[in-house]
Amino acid sequence: MGAKRRGGLWVLWAGLVVLLVGGCASAPRQLTLADLHQRGIPAGLEMQRLSGELFTLVALAPPQSRSKVLRVYIEGDGLAWRTRHRLSPHPSPVVPTALNLMLLDPTPDKAYLARPCQYLQTEACHPKYWSTHLFSEEVIAEMSRALDLLKEREGYTHMELVGFSGGGGVAALVSARRDDVIGLMTVAGNLDTDAVCRLHGLMPL
Repeated sequence: MGAKRRGGLWVLWAGLVVLLVGGCASAPRQLTLADLHQRGIPAGLEMQRLSGELFTLVALAPPQSRSKVLRVYIEGDGLAWRTRHRLSPHPSPVVPTALNLMLLDPTPDKAYLARPCQYLQTEACHPKYWSTHLFSEEVIAEMSRALDLLKEREGYTHMELVGFSGGGGVAALVSARRDDVIGLMTVAGNLDTDAVCRLHGLMPL
């Protein structure tokens, strides 16, 4: 093989390495409102914006009720951290596990509720709300208020909550202050927050 050809191959390999390294170093793509809307269409779910005192939370919900019980899936923490020591600018998920679980559920009266600052950011969105203040009083109050809106819009009388990861902790805390939750399930729920922070080397909540 001539020197010129060998040199061309080295340039090709070098370029490939740059592309691979660049692809690995690039930030993962977080889902947007448009993505959420598109995922809800095949399931017959409508995107809703639920305005609270601090945040506007995003949900997918059925346009009309078929029963008196609404099953609500609460999302996990999303992409809260870019690295172990660097927070994400917003916590919209890359892989929305709670959403995926909800879409697999054959129950007709089901809804998906995002966490504060996922998909939609307001002026109140401070990094503390997806780091140290995940389960703060203001967050739990806003989540509970959003559930009120989902419940009242279609006349539901009771709810079942399913929370993934940090959404499991939210679901448990919300359930503890309500009398209309008749079922609670957590999937890989962060219920022992001290243990979770020690495991991942995170700041205490």
